[in-house]
Amino acid sequence: MSATKAEIAVAHVLNAIRDDGRKAYLMGLGTQTFTLLTEAYADAKGLDAQQYRDDFWSQCNPERVVRA
Repeated sequence: MSATKAEIAVAHVLNAIRDDGRKAYLMGLGTQTFTLLTEAYADAKGLDAQQYRDDFWSQCNPERVVRA
């Protein structure tokens, strides 16, 4: 079964959080955005949300966003 457009969008944003430390800092662990995205992804894939969240976050490298 192919992914829905919503599932593709969720995966895309999660990949952006994983690949960009600034996004991880702003939308990562502890934010409602991160909780909702990881719950949606885990639900779509039949995974435990907390386990997925922990595993995913271990791949992220948040970088503090500094204003110039």
